Amino acid sequence: MFPIKIRGYNPLYNISLFFGVTFFTFLALFYFGPDMAYQKLGKNATQEDLEREREKQGYNKSLPTRYGLFLYSYIVLYGRIYLPGLNKIKSE
Repeated sequence: MFPIKIRGYNPLYNISLFFGVTFFTFLALFYFGPDMAYQKLGKNATQEDLEREREKQGYNKSLPTRYGLFLYSYIVLYGRIYLPGLNKIKSE
């Protein structure tokens, strides 16, 4: 598919590898993972409380939107560590 060069100098391969790994990580942790609203509120929570918490956590958004927010948070988190210029981004 992509010609693989020694030591990862092919940027197209590296970009596709990055998106592939992050997408499968997102699916495993956030899409197929446990319901975090249920874990946060416990077994005695009402259905309205669960729906409100799922809304707050963004479970009602589409899969591409949630993946985009996941990538954004990844870039901001690691950008602040490795790229000092991104420290100027204001978080909510």
